[in-house]
Amino acid sequence: MTKTNLIFDLDGTLWDAAPAVADGWNRKLKRNPPLSGEDVRRVAGLPMDVIFEMLEVEPDQALIRELIDSEHQAIEEQGATLFPGIRDTIKQLAGCHDLYIVSNCQQGYIELFLRRMDMAEHFIDHLCWGDTLAPKEVTIERLMKRHGLREAVYIGDTRGDQLAAEAAGIPFIFVTYGFGEAKEPVTKIDDITQLLEVYPCP
Repeated sequence: MTKTNLIFDLDGTLWDAAPAVADGWNRKLKRNPPLSGEDVRRVAGLPMDVIFEMLEVEPDQALIRELIDSEHQAIEEQGATLFPGIRDTIKQLAGCHDLYIVSNCQQGYIELFLRRMDMAEHFIDHLCWGDTLAPKEVTIERLMKRHGLREAVYIGDTRGDQLAAEAAGIPFIFVTYGFGEAKEPVTKIDDITQLLEVYPCP
C-alpha cells in the first residue's frame, strides 16, 4: 500500500461553523441586518483581509482580534457541525495515510477545530493564512517544505482551493457538498467516504 499525503481545507470541507461564526461577528460588528450563516459561507475560504474588504469593514488590528476572539467564543458555546462521515473517514484515513490541514483562517481556528471535535490525533500538522499571511498555494508549499513532502493531494470545496492546488503543483479533489464551486474538469466526490475508495486502507 502506498501512503498518500492528504491535505484538507477546513470550512466547507471538514465542518460547518458558519452559524456560530456569524453570531460571533455580529456581537462586535452590530450590522443591520446582521450577518447570517449563509453570508459567512459565501466568504468562507477567503483570506481575512479580503473578507473584511467584502464586508466593508476597516481592517483595524484591534477589531480583527476582537472578531476572532468573539468567533471562537461563539463556537465554544454553540459548537459546529462535522459533515456526514467526516469523523469515521478521517480516523480510517489517518491509520494508513498522513493527514494535514491548510486553511485561509486566522491563527487558533484550526486548533479550535481539532480540540472541539477531538480530532488532533489524526492530523500530523496544519498551517493557515494567519501563520503565513500569504496566498493559500504558498501556505500549502510551506507545509510541504516543512515536512519534506514531494507529493500531496489537496481536498477542498471552492474554486479558490482548486486554483491554490494547481498553483502549488499538486492534484485537487473537489467535495461537492461544501460551500463553493469548482471548474471542470475536476476530480470530485459527493461524500467524504469516497476518499476511502480512492485511497483505500488495508
